[in-house]
Amino acid sequence: MSLCPAWAGRPLPGTGRSPADRALRCDGGDRHPFPAIIVSSAGMATGGRVLHHLHRLLPDPRNAVVIVGFAAAGTRSRDLVDGARTLKMFGEYVPVRPEVADVPHFSAHADADQIIDWLRSAPPPHTTYLVHGEETAAENLRDRIDHELGWTAVVPKSGEAVLVR
Repeated sequence: MSLCPAWAGRPLPGTGRSPADRALRCDGGDRHPFPAIIVSSAGMATGGRVLHHLHRLLPDPRNAVVIVGFAAAGTRSRDLVDGARTLKMFGEYVPVRPEVADVPHFSAHADADQIIDWLRSAPPPHTTYLVHGEETAAENLRDRIDHELGWTAVVPKSGEAVLVR
Protein backbone atom coordinates (compact mmCIF):
# COMPACT_ATOMS: atom_id res chain seq x y z
CA MET A 1 0.00 0.00 0.00
CA SER A 2 1.30 3.46 -0.72
CA LEU A 3 -0.52 6.50 0.55
CA CYS A 4 -0.79 9.22 -2.07
CA PRO A 5 -0.21 12.71 -0.64
CA ALA A 6 -3.22 14.05 -2.55
CA TRP A 7 -5.40 11.86 -0.34
CA ALA A 8 -3.44 12.09 2.92
CA GLY A 9 -5.73 12.94 5.80
CA ARG A 10 -8.81 13.36 3.59
CA PRO A 11 -11.82 11.08 3.27
CA LEU A 12 -12.00 8.91 0.19
CA PRO A 13 -14.58 10.29 -2.26
CA GLY A 14 -18.07 9.06 -1.44
CA THR A 15 -16.97 6.97 1.54
CA GLY A 16 -16.33 9.31 4.44
CA ARG A 17 -13.41 7.00 5.27
CA SER A 18 -9.77 7.96 5.46
CA PRO A 19 -6.90 6.14 3.74
CA ALA A 20 -6.08 4.60 7.12
CA ASP A 21 -9.45 2.85 6.98
CA ARG A 22 -8.95 1.51 3.48
CA ALA A 23 -5.80 0.98 1.46
CA LEU A 24 -5.34 3.39 -1.39
CA ARG A 25 -3.88 1.86 -4.47
CA CYS A 26 -1.56 4.17 -6.31
CA ASP A 27 -0.34 3.00 -9.67
CA GLY A 28 3.01 1.28 -9.15
CA GLY A 29 4.33 3.24 -12.09
CA ASP A 30 3.76 6.63 -10.45
CA ARG A 31 6.87 8.79 -10.32
CA HIS A 32 6.75 10.52 -6.96
CA PRO A 33 9.15 13.45 -6.52
CA PHE A 34 9.17 12.78 -2.77
CA PRO A 35 10.15 9.95 -0.43
CA ALA A 36 7.58 7.23 0.09
CA ILE A 37 7.07 4.22 2.29
CA ILE A 38 5.44 1.32 0.52
CA VAL A 39 4.03 -1.44 2.68
CA SER A 40 3.20 -4.59 0.78
CA SER A 41 1.59 -7.82 1.86
CA ALA A 42 3.28 -9.52 -1.09
CA GLY A 43 6.13 -10.76 1.07
CA MET A 44 7.64 -13.08 -1.52
CA ALA A 45 7.49 -10.46 -4.31
CA THR A 46 6.16 -13.04 -6.75
CA GLY A 47 3.28 -10.99 -8.10
CA GLY A 48 0.97 -8.05 -7.65
CA ARG A 49 1.50 -4.34 -7.25
CA VAL A 50 4.75 -4.76 -5.30
CA LEU A 51 6.47 -5.76 -8.55
CA HIS A 52 5.66 -2.36 -10.07
CA HIS A 53 7.08 -0.62 -7.01
CA LEU A 54 10.24 -2.76 -7.03
CA HIS A 55 10.67 -2.28 -10.77
CA ARG A 56 10.60 1.48 -10.25
CA LEU A 57 12.56 1.70 -7.00
CA LEU A 58 15.32 -0.92 -7.31
CA PRO A 59 17.54 1.00 -9.76
CA ASP A 60 17.89 3.96 -7.35
CA PRO A 61 20.49 3.50 -4.56
CA ARG A 62 18.76 6.19 -2.47
CA ASN A 63 15.93 3.75 -1.75
CA ALA A 64 15.91 0.88 0.72
CA VAL A 65 14.08 -2.45 0.66
CA VAL A 66 13.13 -4.15 3.92
CA ILE A 67 12.10 -7.80 3.68
CA VAL A 68 9.97 -8.47 6.75
CA GLY A 69 9.24 -12.08 7.65
CA PHE A 70 10.13 -15.28 5.88
CA ALA A 71 11.44 -15.20 2.31
CA ALA A 72 11.10 -18.60 0.62
CA ALA A 73 13.75 -20.03 -1.68
CA GLY A 74 13.08 -19.33 -5.35
CA THR A 75 11.29 -16.01 -4.73
CA ARG A 76 12.41 -12.48 -5.55
CA SER A 77 12.39 -11.66 -1.84
CA ARG A 78 14.85 -14.47 -1.14
CA ASP A 79 16.99 -13.34 -4.08
CA LEU A 80 17.10 -9.82 -2.61
CA VAL A 81 18.02 -11.15 0.85
CA ASP A 82 20.76 -13.30 -0.71
CA GLY A 83 22.31 -10.25 -2.40
CA ALA A 84 21.04 -10.47 -5.97
CA ARG A 85 22.51 -7.72 -8.16
CA THR A 86 19.62 -7.92 -10.65
CA LEU A 87 16.03 -9.20 -10.60
CA LYS A 88 13.98 -10.22 -13.60
CA MET A 89 10.62 -8.48 -13.76
CA PHE A 90 8.29 -7.90 -16.68
CA GLY A 91 10.71 -9.60 -19.07
CA GLU A 92 13.73 -7.46 -18.22
CA TYR A 93 16.56 -7.49 -15.71
CA VAL A 94 16.40 -4.64 -13.20
CA PRO A 95 19.55 -3.61 -11.30
CA VAL A 96 19.33 -3.86 -7.50
CA ARG A 97 21.03 -0.77 -6.08
CA PRO A 98 19.28 -0.02 -2.74
CA GLU A 99 20.36 -1.36 0.60
CA VAL A 100 18.36 -4.51 1.38
CA ALA A 101 17.56 -5.23 5.02
CA ASP A 102 16.27 -8.59 6.21
CA VAL A 103 14.00 -8.92 9.27
CA PRO A 104 13.41 -12.70 9.13
CA HIS A 105 11.89 -13.35 12.56
CA PHE A 106 8.93 -11.03 12.13
CA SER A 107 6.45 -13.69 11.07
CA ALA A 108 3.02 -14.88 12.08
CA HIS A 109 3.88 -18.52 11.35
CA ALA A 110 4.11 -20.94 14.25
CA ASP A 111 7.48 -22.56 14.90
CA ALA A 112 7.96 -26.33 15.13
CA ASP A 113 7.52 -26.44 18.93
CA GLN A 114 4.23 -24.53 18.69
CA ILE A 115 2.99 -26.83 15.93
CA ILE A 116 3.87 -29.97 17.94
CA ASP A 117 2.08 -28.54 21.01
CA TRP A 118 -0.98 -27.71 18.92
CA LEU A 119 -1.03 -31.17 17.32
CA ARG A 120 -0.63 -32.81 20.74
CA SER A 121 -3.93 -31.20 21.79
CA ALA A 122 -5.83 -32.94 18.96
CA PRO A 123 -6.84 -36.57 18.53
CA PRO A 124 -4.37 -38.51 16.36
CA PRO A 125 -5.34 -38.41 12.68
CA HIS A 126 -4.86 -41.29 10.28
CA THR A 127 -2.14 -39.31 8.48
CA THR A 128 -0.74 -35.79 8.87
CA TYR A 129 0.17 -34.10 5.57
CA LEU A 130 2.72 -31.29 5.69
CA VAL A 131 2.07 -29.18 2.60
CA HIS A 132 3.44 -25.73 3.49
CA GLY A 133 6.99 -24.53 4.04
CA GLU A 134 10.51 -25.26 2.94
CA GLU A 135 11.13 -28.90 2.08
CA THR A 136 13.88 -29.44 4.66
CA ALA A 137 11.84 -27.81 7.44
CA ALA A 138 8.78 -29.88 6.52
CA GLU A 139 10.86 -33.08 6.56
CA ASN A 140 12.29 -32.18 9.98
CA LEU A 141 8.78 -31.51 11.31
CA ARG A 142 7.58 -34.81 9.82
CA ASP A 143 10.34 -36.60 11.74
CA ARG A 144 9.43 -34.82 14.98
CA ILE A 145 5.74 -35.72 14.56
CA ASP A 146 6.74 -39.34 14.02
CA HIS A 147 9.16 -39.51 16.98
CA GLU A 148 7.37 -37.27 19.52
CA LEU A 149 3.74 -38.08 18.76
CA GLY A 150 4.02 -41.48 17.12
CA TRP A 151 1.87 -40.31 14.23
CA THR A 152 2.25 -40.97 10.53
CA ALA A 153 3.31 -37.75 8.85
CA VAL A 154 3.98 -37.29 5.14
CA VAL A 155 5.55 -34.52 3.06
CA PRO A 156 3.93 -34.99 -0.36
CA LYS A 157 5.87 -33.97 -3.45
CA SER A 158 4.61 -30.94 -5.35
CA GLY A 159 1.63 -32.00 -7.47
CA GLU A 160 1.35 -35.40 -5.77
CA ALA A 161 -2.22 -36.64 -5.27
CA VAL A 162 -3.01 -38.17 -1.88
CA LEU A 163 -6.06 -39.99 -0.57
CA VAL A 164 -7.48 -38.20 2.48
CA ARG A 165 -9.73 -40.33 4.70
